[in-house]
Amino acid sequence: MKGLFFARMHYQDYDKRKKNKDLEFRWEVKEEKSSIFTSVVYYRYEGPDGFCFDTNCVDPPIVTNKASPQYNVVARSEMLLAYMRQQASHYRSGNIMLTMGGDFCYQNARKYFKKPG
Repeated sequence: MKGLFFARMHYQDYDKRKKNKDLEFRWEVKEEKSSIFTSVVYYRYEGPDGFCFDTNCVDPPIVTNKASPQYNVVARSEMLLAYMRQQASHYRSGNIMLTMGGDFCYQNARKYFKKPG
């Protein structure tokens, strides 16, 4: 195994690691004299706030049709990029894994993958 990612840890440990940019680390196994790259997922494995498009979500869709009065692709893209920059600021490497899941997500694939109109 080359690396390990996990999503749940005690909130005090998580807050400290987030503040100190220690969400990535080498997990040392002294008995085996080895280590493994380990990373704590930023926001469990859920997507960023505002980007849930499933049945139980109320976030607005991303509208790519420039003729539509609801056109919002630029604003929504900037919102997602801001989230990703904030997330990257808590990792020393600056590399991130953007998760978009969550418990009971993707129950309605049509809502997630519907072609923009």
